[in-house]
Amino acid sequence: MNSHDELKKEVCQKHEMNPKEEPKITNEAIHIDDLEDKVMEEKISRKIIFSKAKSTERCSHQFTEKGKGKQKAYSHDKKISEDSLSKKLGEKKDPVAFTDTDSSDLIFDAARTQSSTSQDNGGNKFTFSVFSVNTQVVTSTSIAVALLYLVRLCHWTVFVCCVAIPGLLYALLAERTKATQVAGKTLLVTGGSSGLGLEIAKEAAKRGAAKVILMSRTRKKLEAAAKLCETTAVVAGNKPFEAMIVPCDLSSLDAVREAVKLLPPVDILVNNAGAGAWKHIEDTSPEEAVKMMACPYQSMFAMTSLLVPTMIARAKDCHVLNVTSAASMLGLRGAVAYGSARWAVRGFSRMLKQDLKEYGIGVTLLNPAEITGTSYFTANGGHDRIPALFQMVDKIGLNYSAAQVASAALDGVEKGWSNIDTPGHVMIPTKMLIDTVPCFVEFLCTLGSAGLRTKDV
Repeated sequence: MNSHDELKKEVCQKHEMNPKEEPKITNEAIHIDDLEDKVMEEKISRKIIFSKAKSTERCSHQFTEKGKGKQKAYSHDKKISEDSLSKKLGEKKDPVAFTDTDSSDLIFDAARTQSSTSQDNGGNKFTFSVFSVNTQVVTSTSIAVALLYLVRLCHWTVFVCCVAIPGLLYALLAERTKATQVAGKTLLVTGGSSGLGLEIAKEAAKRGAAKVILMSRTRKKLEAAAKLCETTAVVAGNKPFEAMIVPCDLSSLDAVREAVKLLPPVDILVNNAGAGAWKHIEDTSPEEAVKMMACPYQSMFAMTSLLVPTMIARAKDCHVLNVTSAASMLGLRGAVAYGSARWAVRGFSRMLKQDLKEYGIGVTLLNPAEITGTSYFTANGGHDRIPALFQMVDKIGLNYSAAQVASAALDGVEKGWSNIDTPGHVMIPTKMLIDTVPCFVEFLCTLGSAGLRTKDV
């Protein structure tokens, strides 16, 4: 009996196993980075498969953690002598399965070709192979390509090469950023005392966020919003959870600097705060224009600028979600200062996405049309200046509620989408038209009397 068989028999006797028992080999690709650290983990079922290669052994270990329904996989491709392996196995009393075949080599080869490595909330590495597809973008692109095919003036092969293939690549690969899971993270939501900001905070509580920090001007509203978030977390079974409030006037740079000093490390920054009314240029004073630019754009820039340095060390777990509106997509009458500030947010997000890509921090822009059920236009007026085309969308019930927009926003963060347009079945085709024929879409928006001064009189 050779040394390998002796080792096999000795370990099987130690663990009360039959040496002739057929091993169970899993097809899953499993990786271990450090055997010395991971072999002592508790409450883990272990399967070890190894084959003899010259005078050394190569091992593949599978660990399945039975907590919170999550599975951690690790890999180890390190040559271990028979003596050191026997010593390590003697420290545990878990069942062990062996094989003398070379099938473990195939497992190692498959494991090495797995998808990219990420980190879970505990900092441990695991492998994943997830590629989410934005079905709304794919559908809209497919329809656009089909319509263009019907009016094509070239041979179909030219059309496929110049239009269809680029369209397919755009639908599958464009508008993507780094995906970030909400569970276990700390979120900071500006403008979080009501409306969309509050709904995003509540949605984060549902998805397992560890802490939500709400920031706005009014303490009483913040306290009420924090209680709603805590209630939502309890109903969702998210424990432990904490809702923290930070009163701050986001239009004041000095106030923002002081507030940031009070914050714990933030994983996901949601720049949602915004202000302003739909007004004609002559009805908007320079001071009002400065205020509309101060919040959302300047407050968004300040918050991001001050928090990103603290995110860099945890870049793989960090994300920035900026909120703008459909007014950032085209020129509209009767909303000069308001629309200009939202255009600034759109430009800022596109620049920020490229700027933070080097660190691995994701950036997503949320671009909703009118949100039903909010008090924005009740407080600021100007609803009659929304183009008739968008008013029609609202009348037939296609617009999203704040809760629906919040859910779509965090879906985008978790799936790695750089742009979220809601409602997607309306906004994505509109955006595609704007990118192709912007003047035509702006012409459609001028149809009707919305935003005309004669109507105001």
